[in-house]
Amino acid sequence: MMKKLLSFMAVLFLLFVFSGCNNNKLAKVENIRFDGQLIWDEVENADNYLLVINNKEYELEENYFPVIEQGEYQITICAKAEDYQDSVEATFTFTLDYDNEAEVVLSVNGDNVSWNEIDQVSHYILVLNEKIIRLDNNYYEETLPNQYSMYVYGVYPDGSTTLDSITISIE
Repeated sequence: MMKKLLSFMAVLFLLFVFSGCNNNKLAKVENIRFDGQLIWDEVENADNYLLVINNKEYELEENYFPVIEQGEYQITICAKAEDYQDSVEATFTFTLDYDNEAEVVLSVNGDNVSWNEIDQVSHYILVLNEKIIRLDNNYYEETLPNQYSMYVYGVYPDGSTTLDSITISIE
């Protein structure tokens, strides 16, 4: 009887020890995605994250990282904190490929100028009579001159651009 009681207590002790270890381990990083930048869900109690992109390490305090250059990316992320065991590494792979041949189609209706939205561009450049206008949206709502020539192109975060739209001229 005493032997069974000691065995039972030993099992309880081991369960207590192992459950205590699991409570000090950070959860795995989840929901990694690229949405204009690399982003993931915050891990509770994490002080920072070890991000490895194509074998280059970054230690971050935030749950995001700007990625702007075109290419293939192999990502691993691990949550870290003092007095906690590091999380299991999470992995993510993605390719960033800007559509530099995207077609910009201008539409002019009176003084309203608009064009189709292009995925992943950071902004647009409207060239109106040699004046360069930076726009964060896909329209221009200023009074147009009586005579003008204009075209638009999209600019990606890495500085590359789409093809120019067809030039519209009113003389």
